[in-house]
Amino acid sequence: MPASELRTLIIERLDITAWWTSQGVRFAKGSENGTNLKVHCPIHGDKNPSATVNRKTGTLHCFVCGKSWSPFDYLMEQRSWTFPQAQADLARAAGVE
Repeated sequence: MPASELRTLIIERLDITAWWTSQGVRFAKGSENGTNLKVHCPIHGDKNPSATVNRKTGTLHCFVCGKSWSPFDYLMEQRSWTFPQAQADLARAAGVE
């Protein structure tokens, strides 16, 4: 399977809310509906939700610090992992073999 197809399959199967929660992201109450969920940025520890997670793409974007991450980008930046390491971890979490 081509890498781009594998990446898409992982994001489609990943429980994106549970995954970001496992990374320390706090979801705002009442943000469960819709495509973009309001969250607290995991980097600067804001008191009010200043970021969103897109359910379809899995991308987190903070409007205060301007950072945006896919789950792959986040693991590579926060854990100093290579793309293959991040992909393997996310594939396991998504049940993609």
